[in-house]
Amino acid sequence: MEKPIYEECHYLNIGQCPNQFLLQKALLIPQLIDPSELAEVIEACKSCGSYLKERRKHSRIMRPLRCNVSKDNGTAIQGQIINISGNGALIKVKDWSDFKSDEKVKLTIYLAGESIVNESCTIEVSSQIKRLALDKKKLGVFFLSKNNP
Repeated sequence: MEKPIYEECHYLNIGQCPNQFLLQKALLIPQLIDPSELAEVIEACKSCGSYLKERRKHSRIMRPLRCNVSKDNGTAIQGQIINISGNGALIKVKDWSDFKSDEKVKLTIYLAGESIVNESCTIEVSSQIKRLALDKKKLGVFFLSKNNP
């Protein structure tokens, strides 16, 4: 049996759900609320921009990992992965280096707790920049291939 859509709200637990009261009521006592109220909750979740924005083929994992983003000219910029999936990652870089959309970069990911000098604990991934947020110094990258040393 498939879970009701309101049980999968990513924003309820962090207090950012715009329909928080309705969802909490539906989660706590679904058998005691009126079916029309339950239908209202389901419709609110289906039309919620916060939920729809997060609907992706590959789920994101919130895992802060250190990384370097290297351009073709060899310049490596330090950063931190904000979230990662099987197809890409969102990275916050320390210094902005004139990145461009669709530019190919090499992403070197350092495993949690490892020092940057320990190269045996890294993963290198060829990537392409798909999204830029200049004001927040964030890059959205799409993985092209993976090369594990």
